[in-house]
Amino acid sequence: MCTVLLVQKTDCEEQSRKINRIIERTQISMPLQRTTLCGIKKKTKMKNCLLLGRKGMIVDDVKKSINATDINLFGGTSLQDVKDIFNQHNIDIVIMGAGLDINDRLDIIKYVFNSSKSTTVHMKDWDSGPAGMLPFVNGVVNGLLEK
Repeated sequence: MCTVLLVQKTDCEEQSRKINRIIERTQISMPLQRTTLCGIKKKTKMKNCLLLGRKGMIVDDVKKSINATDINLFGGTSLQDVKDIFNQHNIDIVIMGAGLDINDRLDIIKYVFNSSKSTTVHMKDWDSGPAGMLPFVNGVVNGLLEK
């Protein structure tokens, strides 16, 4: 007996069609029982994300309002905060607001890339202002967690 489990909601119907085509091509002669678990999210590894901004208050507001569950959020406002958090945790994602001084942002980028071969760095634009931080963080985090 062969059991097929499908776990990605968005690809459920397409995966079923692909599996049916494979079964037809291989002409499996054994009885086939297919179980489909559409709608169940695949389990993902919890990601560590460091949010950096000029004001700790905005970073704290974003941490409270983000709409992602598979993520640990850390906040900071300086290169020293980055160093401290990197010494305590393996950070997967760094997201920086535009309010940080450009030289500080560059120093942070250098530190992150010298400290990790797998951490990604994302920088928000200036024009969207402080109100644009939450949508930006949600977009980055949710886009990366899907992969």
